[in-house]
Amino acid sequence: MKYINRILLFILTGIMLLFVFSVDQVSGVGCCNKDDVCQNFYSPFECDANQTISSTQSCSSLTGTECTPGCCCNGKNVYGDYDTFLNSSCQLYSPDPVFWPGVSSTQCAAKCSGSSVSNLKLSGWIYNSTSLVPEASIKITNFNRIATSSSQGFYSFDNLPSGNLDIYANASNCVFNRTIPLTSNKEYNITLQCCQKACDPWSACINQQHNTTCTDTCTNVRSFVSEQCTPPLCGWNCSDWTACSSGLQTRTCTLITNSQCRGQQPTPLLKQNCGSAPICGNGVREGLEDCDYNKTTGAFQSICQPASDKSKCNNLTCECIIFPPTVTCTDTITPADLRADHVKKKPWIKLSWKDAPQCNDTIDKYEIWGCRNISNSCTFEKITTLAKRQKEFNATQVNGQNIKPEIDRYCFYLKTMFNSSSATAETVSNVFCIKTGNEECLYEHPDSWCANYQPPTKLSCNDNNELKNDSCANPSPNTYCTMQNNKAECIDAGPCAQCNGIFGLFGYQGQKVSAFDLICPSLDAPVAAYTNGSSFGCYADYSSTAVDKAYSCANVNECYDYRSRSSCENDYCGKFAYNGQNVCEWKYYNQQFNKGVCRPKEQYKTLGFEQKCQYCDSTFGDKYNRFYPECTADTCVLYGNCYFNPSNEKCTNADNMRCSEYKSEIECINGTNTTVDVNWIASNKSSGTNKVTATSKDPLGINRCVWHTRCIKDADNNKADDCMNVAQRIKSICESDTEPPITTITNKTKYSAMMSLKNSVNIKDMQEYSYGDNYYGNQNRDAIWMYYCIANINDKCYPDQIMPMNNPDPSKNYVIDLGNRINNNQYRFFYFSEDPAKNLELIKNFSFRLDNAPPDVRLTTSMSSFSFNDTVTGLPTWFTTLNINIILLSEGPVRCSFNLTPQGPNMSAIWNQFIQYNIPNPGNTGVLNAQNDQLIAVYHPLKSDYYDYELECFDDVGNRYYNDSTITIKGDLTIKDPYPAPITTYRSDDLPIEMGVYTTAEGTCRYSMTTLKYNDMQGIFARDPANQNEYRHHDILRNIFRTAGSGSLIINSGIYRIYPVCNLTINNQQQIIIGEDVDIISFAVDDIAPKTFLEFRDASGAWIKYNESITLPAAVSMRLQTISKDPELQDTNITGNDYSFPIAGSYYCRIKPFAPNLCTDINADFSLFDTTSDVINWNYASDNSDKLLYGNNPTLCYYSKDAGNNAEDKKCVLINIKNREFAAPNITIIETDQ
Repeated sequence: MKYINRILLFILTGIMLLFVFSVDQVSGVGCCNKDDVCQNFYSPFECDANQTISSTQSCSSLTGTECTPGCCCNGKNVYGDYDTFLNSSCQLYSPDPVFWPGVSSTQCAAKCSGSSVSNLKLSGWIYNSTSLVPEASIKITNFNRIATSSSQGFYSFDNLPSGNLDIYANASNCVFNRTIPLTSNKEYNITLQCCQKACDPWSACINQQHNTTCTDTCTNVRSFVSEQCTPPLCGWNCSDWTACSSGLQTRTCTLITNSQCRGQQPTPLLKQNCGSAPICGNGVREGLEDCDYNKTTGAFQSICQPASDKSKCNNLTCECIIFPPTVTCTDTITPADLRADHVKKKPWIKLSWKDAPQCNDTIDKYEIWGCRNISNSCTFEKITTLAKRQKEFNATQVNGQNIKPEIDRYCFYLKTMFNSSSATAETVSNVFCIKTGNEECLYEHPDSWCANYQPPTKLSCNDNNELKNDSCANPSPNTYCTMQNNKAECIDAGPCAQCNGIFGLFGYQGQKVSAFDLICPSLDAPVAAYTNGSSFGCYADYSSTAVDKAYSCANVNECYDYRSRSSCENDYCGKFAYNGQNVCEWKYYNQQFNKGVCRPKEQYKTLGFEQKCQYCDSTFGDKYNRFYPECTADTCVLYGNCYFNPSNEKCTNADNMRCSEYKSEIECINGTNTTVDVNWIASNKSSGTNKVTATSKDPLGINRCVWHTRCIKDADNNKADDCMNVAQRIKSICESDTEPPITTITNKTKYSAMMSLKNSVNIKDMQEYSYGDNYYGNQNRDAIWMYYCIANINDKCYPDQIMPMNNPDPSKNYVIDLGNRINNNQYRFFYFSEDPAKNLELIKNFSFRLDNAPPDVRLTTSMSSFSFNDTVTGLPTWFTTLNINIILLSEGPVRCSFNLTPQGPNMSAIWNQFIQYNIPNPGNTGVLNAQNDQLIAVYHPLKSDYYDYELECFDDVGNRYYNDSTITIKGDLTIKDPYPAPITTYRSDDLPIEMGVYTTAEGTCRYSMTTLKYNDMQGIFARDPANQNEYRHHDILRNIFRTAGSGSLIINSGIYRIYPVCNLTINNQQQIIIGEDVDIISFAVDDIAPKTFLEFRDASGAWIKYNESITLPAAVSMRLQTISKDPELQDTNITGNDYSFPIAGSYYCRIKPFAPNLCTDINADFSLFDTTSDVINWNYASDNSDKLLYGNNPTLCYYSKDAGNNAEDKKCVLINIKNREFAAPNITIIETDQ
């Protein structure tokens, strides 16, 4: 009989029809006509418009249309076995095609051969112990029919034959497995068995331990459970509040301590306000006030230290100002103590360390360095960098390679880095070396296992991962080693052997073996217990003799140990029950002679019950293969989901089978190559949906095989072996892996121009691949790549860009530059992941709005000043309270930081005490959650100075607002507003015309750059009334540079400070007022041109300063470097700033022989040189190189200028490079008589 299997390929191209992708699958289903086949679709992208039959109904529901379900045949030949095969297309198959509506694919062959077919229906509801179960999986295993229960828990099968149905259902670790008869339409409800633990309430947490008792709901077995716990914090026992006195009440509190608590709850309030609320600023300390100062009357009360210092009182809150201690560390630091240990069952080395006691609070980070010691040679390389909170690390690689077994030594040391300027920069620990253990111990293994040695021997691993063997103690001839409870046990064959005579159980059935208090099994009682009723002892099973024999249950450790259907299906030894079901099943090879295999059922193999196909092989003797001396294709399949490979005649687990092991085209694809909806341009994927549109029909259902002169796995449709370029360590995984990754992005609704998906991407795969990208290329690939593309909201694209996930610069990982896209526009992000086995995930997408506008933040300041007379000088001392107010004018949340720094040395020396008021601080997180939220910082008390501030804010997508400026703090306003000030740099020919100050009282002012004595100073030229009660004192700025007497003008480059002192009438008295630091007229003059020098790169890559005496190689790179910091403009002693003009540009020109005047015009002939990245390359390696352009005397001219337009003189130097033509010398030969 000849069967024709016509394969109709579904090629789905996506055309967007006024449809927007969503993150989740579109609910609902439609029907598509593609190549005369009806196919359900879930997204309009899966079906072209002209092929859509219905966009709202599935194909199977379109009864009476061209998509009526059924099968097509001609006589006995089946032409289409699709459940939704087109009735109209059946007419294409001649001669005399017949269409059978309502006949399923499982019954099609029978119908076409003329047999009667039952079209029965099975349906019902899926329950667990408490409710209906949605999305449960139901399978009729003997007819390979699968369904999923609805969201309400209902399932249904149509077109079923009559007979027994093997039903298997599962959901969330709850299962159902039963055979039911079907002779007519039936409603059959399924109740899943779910095992749970019902536990009593936990006991009290005592000594960090609490207990409970739990009951297994399936077996009713109760078990005692004990776990570590965290006791609650210890509370406080507080007295009653005292009577109200001076607006204050107090109380005392005692900490409660016992074994049921640890630590302590926050200390409760010990004092509180009472009566009338205290008034801050009345000069009277009341209630909870620490201090109170009345600026009007001068009244002052304080408990601050010292109590007489008004500067220790915050006049806004009436609290003491507490200055935190300055943290420094000058101790001599001993290195950390490092040790290395083995990790059981892992090819790892555990490193742990203890820090030295000195300077712990200044530790910044750690670095782990390691090497593999080969022949006493060890090259240390950095393994990783760790945060200071980490105190241990598992090393898995050293010198770029995985840690290997039985290596003489791996050596490590720890480098500790410190961030205190006064502490040691770094320390290096001791070097700790360790030898790795045996390979058998470095991976998962039982606690012990049996070795094939004589006498019987148990193998195990010690704490150093070293293999140790222990012979069975006092072995007898009947002693053997077997596995029990994941460890090896030495057992004597013992009593069960005494039940067997020369003819098996004959003559001994039911008898007692007195020495062992045991009854022999019989045919009527195949399982015999000890006479005291304790556990199973021996059981009767098939033997190679004419009668059965007694075997010990101690030797039954897996289903394969049972030898007959009866022992297998009844589990005589009671070892293989799972949720009340027998794990084992019997598969006959020869029913007449009771030969077969007891194996674990398919559904339990992932629960620890392994199907062992290798037992078919002759190397295991007749213990498991009881049919023939060798394994055959017929016997191989009895052991489970197994495949007999004819190339090596081995029985292989089909789960580990790969396409490359198929040796013929018929085995590989059976007529159908795998195809995937992906189009390629050259070596790049360009379009498609990534959907698998046809699969190979190979016997083991790998379904990703393709025949290209040989059998290969091709899951990405590029007509090449998927595993050709993968890393060797995952090659076998690649060949058997056919499951694509699953990518989930926890996306936001908006992103900035630098779109960051950090901590948002989660990729799961059946295999434990790492994440990577193409930074290191495609060779030896072993990581998952994620592809993406971005389109306008109503467009689509194919993801062809690779997400950076493994860049050496961590700041670049998961970050995408959105370029010049339009702010506030909506876009769509398409993505999928591809594992190194080239399995492609279906394309997913989400929409987002581009938000690249920085947050709108406004900063305002206000100040209040006060003074008191110094107790020593009697002169007034001024202090100022600075209030900073930051308000958010756009949407939140926004996180801001604000810091204030003084310029002058007077405040810088004590500034540490004011840093606590910067934002964020312990009482202010710096977060503005919504529009019009405010942040407030108050600095008190500040002395007069210039203060630089920085305000930086980030919104929730990373857009940055930044503002920096200078605030002038001034308490005494008698002299104010100097100009020019603060320091600005000018050229001498561009200085401001005037200089001056303002005063709030009438009088005269003088100035000097050398003295503060009024009588020795030069008078200011003019005084004008400015505003009411203000006067402007001004002069020509250049007058300060004129030499007395001659009047000549000499202006040198440098920093100038002009100190004003005024004689003013204040309260009808003449007073000499010396200007404060912020009253100084200040500026800088820079007439100095920058300096440029030329460097070349030597063979080692280092840059060397060039002069014409150096001979350069024939090919060389050069660069320009500049010096712009002039010593005259370095304000070393006061602000520490450099007031030189910055470099505006460096320029160069290469002279050519045919244009000798090329480099004369510095504006037209010279090119800009970027000193941060540009290089000038010379190549005189051949006559066709730069030698033709620049001749025998290559010359480079260059210069630089600064932002003040100070330009240095042009320099031209000969480039003394090899391969220049040798200039012939002028030689005259003179004859002599000598």
